[in-house]
Amino acid sequence: GQTCARPVPTASVTATGASTAEAATDEPALLVSELLRTHAAAIEAMRTALAEDPLYEPARHDGLWLLRFLMSHKHEPERAAKVARSVLEWRRDHAMDQIATVVATTAQAGWPHFETIQPHLPQYLYHPDAAGSAFIVMRAAKIDFKAMMAAVTIEQYTEFVLHSICGAVC
Repeated sequence: GQTCARPVPTASVTATGASTAEAATDEPALLVSELLRTHAAAIEAMRTALAEDPLYEPARHDGLWLLRFLMSHKHEPERAAKVARSVLEWRRDHAMDQIATVVATTAQAGWPHFETIQPHLPQYLYHPDAAGSAFIVMRAAKIDFKAMMAAVTIEQYTEFVLHSICGAVC
C-alpha cells in the first residue's frame, strides 16, 4: 500500500516542535534523531499500546509517526496512543490510503470531480522535488464557493477535499 511517510530532513526543531526559524533564540534546537532518543521510552509505550490494533502497522507507523502524536499530546503516551488510534480509524473510514495511491499516481486533473470543481476553486498541486514533498497553491481571490456548490454535491466536494488534503500531507 501507499505510505504517507515523507523522508525526514535533518532539520532541527525546538523542544516544543517549532522549526528553528520559529524558535525563540534562547531555546536549544534539537535534531529529530535527538527527539526520538529523548522520547524512546514513551514511543515504546505507544507501540505497546497500539500493538493489538489491527490498523497499526509498525513498519509504516514508525517512531517518527508516533513522536508526532506524542509531542502534540503533552508527551503523554496513553493520550497520544488514543489519538493515534482514532486517526488510524479516521484514515480507514475515509479510505485515505487508497486516496494516497490515487494522488501519488494520478495527475490532479484526474482526481474525482476536479474538472467540475477547479473552475470555482482554482488550486494547483506541486511536487517540486524528488523526495515527494508537495504543496498546494490556491488562488483565493478566484474562489467562488456558491457556484462550486451549485455544481457539485457536498459528498463530491468532500471527496475532492480529501484528495487535496492527501496531496498536501499524506
